[in-house]
Amino acid sequence: MKRQLLLLLTLAYVFVSCSKDDSKDVFQEIDTDYIVVTKFGVPNDGTPIGSDLNQLIKDAYGSTLYFPAGTYNLTEPIQTPYDYKKNVNLVFDKNAHITTEKNLEALLMVGFTELSDKVDAGLREFSYVEGGHFDATNAKRGIWINGYKQLVFLKELSVYYCSGRHIEISRSGTLTATSTSCDTKIENVSIQGLSSNQDNYGIYIDSACADCKISDTFIYGTKCGIYTNTGGHILNNVHIL
Repeated sequence: MKRQLLLLLTLAYVFVSCSKDDSKDVFQEIDTDYIVVTKFGVPNDGTPIGSDLNQLIKDAYGSTLYFPAGTYNLTEPIQTPYDYKKNVNLVFDKNAHITTEKNLEALLMVGFTELSDKVDAGLREFSYVEGGHFDATNAKRGIWINGYKQLVFLKELSVYYCSGRHIEISRSGTLTATSTSCDTKIENVSIQGLSSNQDNYGIYIDSACADCKISDTFIYGTKCGIYTNTGGHILNNVHIL
């Protein structure tokens, strides 16, 4: 009898625990620190995505967004903030594909919102973009990093079929900067161009963005693998074909 009563109490506890209303913050996920974008209305079935994704980023400052496997069809570039206190990290599933049917400036623009000289430049923290396959067929750039924002880290992702610049690091805006060091880090990235006969770039670094670190990166089918007009870069195990 005691054993049956204990079993009933255990089952009741499990039922109540699973059924109770979760009053935690709307962004807090079970067993993860990520905000899963599909749970907030962002489609991953190829349906065009409007401004909802960028609004979600604004609502999630200081958090990490996770993109499950699927196809993300953008109608505007994904934009993340310059302000380090509002860093939004992006993690894409290894089978997440980011594309567009529009003629966009870029698929992803890192450090292009919340631009202000009032930002505490002494509080520099890495901003991460990890995973995903960026199909830049219809975009001028695949990933565009604002060189004013230091310590951007791209890792374990691919960018392909861009007729312009697959990854560009250049300054945008009129911020006051005392240094040209942007310290962008690119690691385990694959870039596949359309053809080496076309005027396209694998990685383009402008004259105001020094001290980039590129490692374990493969660049194929581009007329120019890496273009830079600055110094201080570190290249390690970079294969350009």
